[in-house]
Amino acid sequence: MTGHRNLAGSRLARGENGDSTAFSYWAWMAGLGLFTLCCFLFPAMPNIVYMPLFFVFCLFFLILIPRVSKSNLALHIAAILGIFSFYFVPMGFFILYGQDIDLTIAPLSLIVAALILRWAGQGASGPRRAEGRLALSPAFMTIMEVVFYGVALISVGGSLLEQGDVTDAGPMTILFFCCFSLNIFICELAFRQKEKYRIIRLMSGLAMMLALYVTLIWTGFGRIYIGMLTIPLYVLLIAYGVLKYRPMLLVAISVFVVLGGNIFRFGFQGDYRSVLSDSTTSGLLLADELWNSKQSFALPSDMTSQFMLFFFNWVPRQLWPEKPIAVGASFVDYYMGRAGFGEGHSIALGVVGEHLYFMGGWWLPSLALAVVAFVALRKFFAKISGDFVIPLALFDANLITFLWGGLAAFGARYFFLSMPAIAASAVLTYYLRSGEAAAPQAVKAHRS
Repeated sequence: MTGHRNLAGSRLARGENGDSTAFSYWAWMAGLGLFTLCCFLFPAMPNIVYMPLFFVFCLFFLILIPRVSKSNLALHIAAILGIFSFYFVPMGFFILYGQDIDLTIAPLSLIVAALILRWAGQGASGPRRAEGRLALSPAFMTIMEVVFYGVALISVGGSLLEQGDVTDAGPMTILFFCCFSLNIFICELAFRQKEKYRIIRLMSGLAMMLALYVTLIWTGFGRIYIGMLTIPLYVLLIAYGVLKYRPMLLVAISVFVVLGGNIFRFGFQGDYRSVLSDSTTSGLLLADELWNSKQSFALPSDMTSQFMLFFFNWVPRQLWPEKPIAVGASFVDYYMGRAGFGEGHSIALGVVGEHLYFMGGWWLPSLALAVVAFVALRKFFAKISGDFVIPLALFDANLITFLWGGLAAFGARYFFLSMPAIAASAVLTYYLRSGEAAAPQAVKAHRS
């Protein structure tokens, strides 16, 4: 397929010798571990040494070494944007403006991303066999398309009437993301069946939803949602040959994510130091504060509640009265103080920061368990979503949230954006496989 060739041109064919690739990966991982240790032991490392080395390690683990395929492309895009936007670029700003910050947390976060890319995307060497799959009838596709338009009008229209922020956990929010999830999955079905005019209609609907979201619904909070909605669209166009994958372009975009996102939300203030207090970068500062203390500021047992929220944060509090409080709100209540903040205000501590907050000096085993939890959940969804691209891409796009906000933030966002498409793909996969299994039997019965 054209999409396969486009990916191959960008690096799908790279690393076919599995042994040499594994050796290179772990050799560089040892180097990254040594670099991180040096950052810890020598906090006064010259900036002219630190930033180039950190960039080289980011470039290697996120762009050069990974074997990129349709099924793990979104994971790589989210990792690139997450690490560069929330760690590399902020570190550059902190160093530029003389902000005193520990050098260890950023490369440590890169280690987390590198391990997730290695273990979660392992075995996804390319698209699985699509030839011979049973096609869905045009009538069925049309019914799904009409249902989408109806639900889209309700979700977007309801959000406009309520004048509510789509990022709030209300019914219109849930409806909006479920609708987006199903629409982009239907769009993939149209791509698979090469229905040109249906593709144009559905892509136009997706573009309109995004435009309405950004211009009329979105209030500036939850900017990360734009990335979570855009990445699957980008992956869809790459996977089916419309665009080519340009990973270095994402590095440039990450600079805009930090600067442009700040200006888009607060307006141009004439002083880029305001970027240092933005939510894009403040999580790194707060994690640095916790890192230097190495003390637990909450009950270690509460870390268990964050793992529960990782899997089940999507459950409404009305159905789960004892639902734990996420670390972002807990940190504001018990560490910073709620005075001066809104009632629902929460803050991100980064993928490392929440483990420092709850576990203190025992942060490493907890962080390792978080990586295992992400990889296990991702592998489970990969298994049930068949050979479709989009359902897993919707899940993988949330890696940005995992790197930025940790367990509970991820659990609050991944479900409604990815689960509708994953559920639909699981049902269709079962239907298609049943049809394939029944076809030979039907031919045999006809011949007899």
